[in-house]
Amino acid sequence: MSQTHHLPAPHLLGETLAAYGFDARDFELEHDPEPDLSAALGLQDSLMLVRRRSTGAVRFYLGASWYTAVVSDLTAGEFGRA
Repeated sequence: MSQTHHLPAPHLLGETLAAYGFDARDFELEHDPEPDLSAALGLQDSLMLVRRRSTGAVRFYLGASWYTAVVSDLTAGEFGRA
C-alpha cells in the first residue's frame, strides 16, 4: 500500500524546498505509489513520487538517490518556479 507524506516530511526535503523559495505545503511525497507497477517492472528499489499541487508537476524517482534527484530537478525548474 502506498503512503502519502505531506511535506515537510521528510524534514530535510522541507528545509531544502524552503531554501529554494518553495512552500513545502505545496508538495507531497508518496512512497511506492504504484506497488503493482514496481513489481511488474521488476524494480529492486521502490519508487518515490513527488508532486507539486499548484502546478500539477509529478516526478518519479527510484531508490536511495531520490533526494539528490529531487534537488537537481528543483534547480532545473522541473517543478516550476518558486
